[in-house]
Amino acid sequence: TALPLRALLRQYDGDLEGAVADLDRARSLARQFGSLSLNDELFIDLRWIDMHMRQGDNDRAVAMLASLRERAAHAAAPEMVILLNALEAGMWVRLGDLDRARELIDLAESEMAADATVGGDHGRAIAGSVRASLSLELGDVAGARRALVGAYEAAVQSRDNPVLALVAVTAAGLAEHQGRPYEAARLLG
Repeated sequence: TALPLRALLRQYDGDLEGAVADLDRARSLARQFGSLSLNDELFIDLRWIDMHMRQGDNDRAVAMLASLRERAAHAAAPEMVILLNALEAGMWVRLGDLDRARELIDLAESEMAADATVGGDHGRAIAGSVRASLSLELGDVAGARRALVGAYEAAVQSRDNPVLALVAVTAAGLAEHQGRPYEAARLLG
C-alpha cells in the first residue's frame, strides 16, 4: 500500500525511475501475499503506462494498454473497460491519433450515458477532461469549455484530488489556448 503512494510522490518529484521501481516492488510484494485483485492490477498497470509515456517509451505504453484491455475484457469488468476507453483516448490525444481518441471517448461517454451507475463521478470527470483535450486539439474551444464544465462538476463530486488535478491541467490548457497565461499558471499551481 505504501509503495504505490511513494511512487506517486516520486513521480511528482520527477524521479520516474524510482517511481517505476516502487511499482515493481509493490507488485512483487503483493504477489507474495496472494494474487492482486483485478482493480489493483489495473490501477498499478495504469500508473506504469503513465510512467512509460512520461519517459517517452510510447510503444511500451501502448503494448501494456493492449494487454490491460484484454485482461479487463476477459474478467468481465465492464466498468473498467469504460474507464480504459476514456484513459486510452487521452493517451491517443497525447500521441496525436485524434481519430482513435475520438472513437474511444465517444464509446466511453455513450456507455456511461446508457447506464448512469457505470463510471460514476470519477469516470465522468476523466471522460470530460479527455473530451476537452481532444476538443482543444481539434480547435473546438467552445466544445472544450462545455466538456470542462461537466468534468469539473464531476471531479468536485468525486472528492478525489488527483482527478480534480487532471481536470485543472486540462483547464489550464484551455486558458493557455485562449492567451491567458496567468490563469493557466494559477490553475497549474
